[in-house]
Amino acid sequence: MGTAALNLLKALRQTEVRVQPIHPWRQISIPEYFDFDPLFVTDLSEEPPLEATFRGMVETINNDPECTIFSHFGSPNWAVIVPYLRKDIRVVVSVHSITPSALKIALAHHERVSRFVAVSWEVEKRLKRKIAKRDHWKISLVTNAVDAVEFKRKVYFTEPNQKMKIIYIGRVEDYTKGADKIPKIAKKLKEAGVNFAWDIYGYFHWGYEERFFGQLRAHDVADVVQYQGCVSPADIPDVLSRYDVMVMPSNHEGLPLSLLEAMSAGLTCVASRLPDVTDRIVDSSINGFLVGKRDIDGFARVIQVAGDNLEMRKEIARTAPEKVAKEFSLSNHGEAYRCVFEQAAKDTSYLSSFPFRTLADSVRFTPKAIKSHLLARIIPGPLKRILKRYL
Repeated sequence: MGTAALNLLKALRQTEVRVQPIHPWRQISIPEYFDFDPLFVTDLSEEPPLEATFRGMVETINNDPECTIFSHFGSPNWAVIVPYLRKDIRVVVSVHSITPSALKIALAHHERVSRFVAVSWEVEKRLKRKIAKRDHWKISLVTNAVDAVEFKRKVYFTEPNQKMKIIYIGRVEDYTKGADKIPKIAKKLKEAGVNFAWDIYGYFHWGYEERFFGQLRAHDVADVVQYQGCVSPADIPDVLSRYDVMVMPSNHEGLPLSLLEAMSAGLTCVASRLPDVTDRIVDSSINGFLVGKRDIDGFARVIQVAGDNLEMRKEIARTAPEKVAKEFSLSNHGEAYRCVFEQAAKDTSYLSSFPFRTLADSVRFTPKAIKSHLLARIIPGPLKRILKRYL
């Protein structure tokens, strides 16, 4: 359960679409999720193996006579139950990443899916490459969105002669998010004599924590780059308001909520230029800046320019929230999803082509979560990190 799903629940509530969130266990780190009265398949506080929850997941949905649409966010567990759902339940899958593993999970049992939701133009293109042309009608583009009203107008700005406050917020890892560039960029800033403090918020992924702190020490920037822990979605607007510049050095993105949130807060954002993703969000030099994803010098140079130019930051604090409010609003998001669900509800194409299963069929084998892409499992970690930077 992440911020994207929480924002979708908020957006659908505005459209009066009735939604029942379901979670296999009670380990929820986002308190706001409980505002939507979620159902829990088990009372366990930690994630159980799929075989322990599979039957409950299927029965919880199938036994709800009012359930007409089942929608999931590319979960390797929820994707498994799709063949066992009632025939009158339509399936909608939101695709939030272009990684081979994410696409593989999203496309599992694709014949049964009535609609795929691509969160960005790049994701839409990738889906069209993977799905037969005759089924492209199933793909809908609905970008991620933020609740702009939660973000207050930025009124405090650090003067050029004061310490610039930089923030990175998101998953902390070096495969897709490019967090290994942070020590390198910080070193360039330090060598240039920039007066700054860079705070990191988020959870470490794929065992990156020890390597990250080692990289900070190796680049002699542990004194200016500090890890601040995780932050609740409800606290994000307040946290962002304390900073001047947000840096997002990602190698790949679906459609980055952290970038939309930082722009809504009026920060000057410096992000990787990712075709049909960030270049559809940021108008470089107008409401933020885009830099080549491998251009460490470019990131450092733009950050330094932003720190030195107060009037430019003030102008971006005006234009960036306007862009997000106009093109990535929660109301547009909810209406777009409502249309997707209405279209899915009319679909009957899967009835004659998909081999439905029953829970009795599952007795013959133990259902397993959809595995990640084969390449993700066989390519060594160090090589994957290099490939992510260049592919």
